[in-house]
Amino acid sequence: MNKLPNESAIGVLDSGVGGLSTLAVLKKVLPHENFIFYADHKNAPYGDKTKEQVEKFVYDIVKFFISKNVKAIIIACNTAVSATIKKLRKEFNIPILGLEPAIKVAYDNCKERDIVIMATKLTIDGDKLKNLLKKLNIENRVKKLSASGLVELIEAENYSEVKIIEYLKELFRKVEIKKYSYLVLGCTHYIFIKNELKKVLGTKIKLIDGNLGIANHLKRTLTKLNILNLSKEVGKVELISSGTAKDMKKLNIFYEKACSLV
Repeated sequence: MNKLPNESAIGVLDSGVGGLSTLAVLKKVLPHENFIFYADHKNAPYGDKTKEQVEKFVYDIVKFFISKNVKAIIIACNTAVSATIKKLRKEFNIPILGLEPAIKVAYDNCKERDIVIMATKLTIDGDKLKNLLKKLNIENRVKKLSASGLVELIEAENYSEVKIIEYLKELFRKVEIKKYSYLVLGCTHYIFIKNELKKVLGTKIKLIDGNLGIANHLKRTLTKLNILNLSKEVGKVELISSGTAKDMKKLNIFYEKACSLV
């Protein structure tokens, strides 16, 4: 017997482990839902790829999710959202939600000072971010920092806090951080280095990400479509990596880390 639509899983995708921070929040907000998380380690990182390459990678994962009869898809990767979501929504008749940098939340909460966003190059240069800033009329209020190479440091087998702190010090070297109220984390990977960010930037600037926003958006969408999982059981999570056995082991380790952060 096929699963009822309400019991079907929700697909969550990212280029690597960063989206596990999103998955952990999704599970907290929607504890009875089932999830399939796909980390595309084989093609990671997305941030230094072309828009066309990312489109192909994400399209293939979405097709995989469709074959698994998921009832909704979350793109838990700001880079992938920027590159693909318009085309995907036109082609597939299924709710596809994309994580966005929480710039509006930051701006709404503190309008008297400026905002910094750090993200991958593809996100920083992408039309989606530019259009959002234009829509809010805050192009001149947001400082954009392209953090190329940071994802690789976070996912490195020999993870080094020292190397990450050195990287962050160089990234923010010319930023007068006291001018800013919020640092928007424009990549889900960065949530795993909040402690390092606080060590470099201090505790006065507030760190913000889009995970709770996307989780609440998903809950509203499932409720509106009447496809919430009504089971009283805790939902299941299936983790998949397109990479190696080492990548799969890393996925399990970071999932435990992500769950401990929420």
